[in-house]
Amino acid sequence: MTTSTPATGRSTFLRGRLDDPAVTGGRSRRNRLLFSTVSILVSVVLFTRVWDWWTEREDLSRWDVPLMSWLMDHRNPVLTGVLEVITTITAPAGMIVISALTVLVWLLRSKHWWRPLLLAGAMAVAVACIVGIKSVAARGRPPVADMLMGADTSYSFPSGHTLATATFVLVLLYLAYFRSRIVESAAPLPERAGGASVGTAASSTLETATGTTTPRPSRSPLTRWWVAAAGVALIGVVAFSRLYLGYHWLTDVTASLLLAIAILGLVVGVDAWRPTARRAELSRA
Repeated sequence: MTTSTPATGRSTFLRGRLDDPAVTGGRSRRNRLLFSTVSILVSVVLFTRVWDWWTEREDLSRWDVPLMSWLMDHRNPVLTGVLEVITTITAPAGMIVISALTVLVWLLRSKHWWRPLLLAGAMAVAVACIVGIKSVAARGRPPVADMLMGADTSYSFPSGHTLATATFVLVLLYLAYFRSRIVESAAPLPERAGGASVGTAASSTLETATGTTTPRPSRSPLTRWWVAAAGVALIGVVAFSRLYLGYHWLTDVTASLLLAIAILGLVVGVDAWRPTARRAELSRA
C-alpha cells in the first residue's frame, strides 16, 4: 500500500493547474508553430535593420527628424492633454502594475494557470528587452526642449511605453480571444498515459454528436475582431503619443513594435509546444 507524500500532492496540484485543457489540435498546433517561427524570424531581422538604419542615419531613420518637426508644428492643447494622460498610464512601471494585477486576478479566478503565467512571462521578457537593449544601444532622445512633460535623459531606443503596451495587448488578445479551446465530449475522458488527464473548463463547449474533440474559437469572430481592432488602436495611440510628446524617434517606436510581435510569436510557440499540447496531439493520432 502506497501513501501520497506532501511533495507528491503538491506536484499533482501544480500539474493540474498547468495542464490547461485549452490545447490545440494537431493541424492548429503546427500552424501556430509556423506562425511563431515566421513572426520571430521576420521581426528580429527587421529589428536589426531598424537598428542599422538609425546608427547609419539612412532609410527609415531619415524620417526621424522631419516627423518630429512636423508634429511639433501641429500640436494641439486638447490632444496634448489626452496623450499626456495616456502616456502616464502606459509607462513601463504602470504597465508592470497593470499586467501584475491582470495576472493575479486571472490566477485567482481560474483553475488553470498556464495562460496567466504566459502573460507574466511575456511581460518579463519585454521588461528585460527594454532594460537590456536601451543600455546596449545607448541612443539619445530628442532635444529636451521638444519634450512636453519635462526632461527625460534616459536612453531612447527602443520605446519602453510602446514595447510594454504592445506586448501586454497582443499577448492578452491571443490568450483570451484568439486561442482555440478543445471541445470536450459529454462523456468524461479517462486518464491518459503519463498520468495526465484532460480537465474540463467551465467555458468549454460540450459536443455530444460525434464524441470527439475539435478546436473551436472561444469568442465569436465579430467580437474577437472588434476587440483586436481596439487593441491595435490602443497600441497605435501609445506609440503616437511618444512621438507627439517629443520623447522618441520614429525608429524607436518601430523597433518596439517589432519586438512586441517577436514576443507574441514566442508566446504562441511556447503555448503550442508545451507538453500538454504534444500529449493531446499524440493521443488523437
